[in-house]
Amino acid sequence: MSTVPGEVVNPDADGLVGGVTLWMSDSLPSAKYMFVEGALLTRTDYSLLFSRIGTRFNTGGEAATAFRLPNGKGKTFVGLDPANVSFDVIGETGGTQAATMPTHGHALSGAPGVGTLAVSPDPHSHTYNDQTFAAFAAAGAAVNTVNTLPTSNTGTTSLSITGAPSIGTLAAADVTGSGNNMPPYMVLRPIIKVL
Repeated sequence: MSTVPGEVVNPDADGLVGGVTLWMSDSLPSAKYMFVEGALLTRTDYSLLFSRIGTRFNTGGEAATAFRLPNGKGKTFVGLDPANVSFDVIGETGGTQAATMPTHGHALSGAPGVGTLAVSPDPHSHTYNDQTFAAFAAAGAAVNTVNTLPTSNTGTTSLSITGAPSIGTLAAADVTGSGNNMPPYMVLRPIIKVL
């Protein structure tokens, strides 16, 4: 800052106090910057910065003479959106690195079916015998010879199912688990102009 008498002092001349920049170094560009990592500052030493960000990033327990920088470690930044309750307050945080699938269930829908049942060949025959009629004749019973069955008659019966078997629509029930919830990323180090 200039100390020339009568010259207007502009603390924002080389960058906006309170402005955050993504930085690609572990060294700060000057003493006018700090890392956005939650440092505790005094209100008198950084009065312009305090007038701009206030105590919105305090975490609790700070002295009345102090305020805290935001802590951006491991976080991404999103724009303020007053119409979205998740992004409607500057300094609001949320989200999680790991996504967890809540326990849930699914119902069976659709009409159960097993395709089309067919008998082959059709017509067909079965094996049987005439032992009952023979027993009646041996006992002296009168047998209607017109209706006498043959001794045996052998055929083949087979069953086939055509069409795709189906039990309706069913998905997994009571599934839980977690997985990575992050898009592709690159790690940088945000800095804030404090003086």
